Order: sequence, then structure tokens, then C-alpha cells
Amino acid sequence: MEPLQVKFWFQNKRTQMKSKHERQENTHLRAENEKLRVENMRYREALNNACCPACGGMATIGDMSIDERHLRIENARLREEIDRISSMAAKYVGKPFTDSDDTPSSSIPHPVDLGVRHKL
Repeated sequence: MEPLQVKFWFQNKRTQMKSKHERQENTHLRAENEKLRVENMRYREALNNACCPACGGMATIGDMSIDERHLRIENARLREEIDRISSMAAKYVGKPFTDSDDTPSSSIPHPVDLGVRHKL
């Protein structure tokens, strides 16, 4: 083989390898895209069929304002912080700090904590 033929052979080989790699990557990305699309559809369906865990009634999630969402998120964060600090204090004192009159049960989330409203 002449040097020019060797040069073109390697150039063609690189092009073939690059094309093969791009096809494999394209196939992988298409599969991942399909998986994400199916997951997205599943989440949309779950949101459309959401129900209140407390009463089992239909619930709407997107009806609240941005400020209300921020307040609910902050409320949930503060409740978690209270629980964390209470458990730390309980370790030092030796008994749990539970004030059932002021604090709702932490095992069943309240609809307000989840940002859920009931449809009437």
C-alpha cells in the first residue's frame, strides 16, 4: 500500500468508528428519553388522580399561590427541625418530648403540610 492509501484507510476507519459510536449513543439517548417520557406520564397521571391521605377525597395541588407554596414548604421544614431538635433533646434527657395537644401526629401527614386542597 502506498502512504496516501494508508492515510485514507485510517481516515475512513476513524469516520466509521465515529459514526458507529454516534449511532450507539443515539440509541442509548433514545432509550433514556423514552424511559423519562414514560416516567413523566406516570407522574402526571398520579397528580391527576391524587387523593387526600387523611380522608381519601379528591385533592388539587396546583391551586395555591407561589407564596402559599413557599409558606407550606417553610412550615414543613420547621416541623422537621422541631422533630429533630426534640429527638436530640430526648437523647439527653432520656424521655421523648411530645406535646400531643399542640403538635399534630407526625405519622400521618396533614393535608395542609402536603399542600393539598380538597375538591368540594
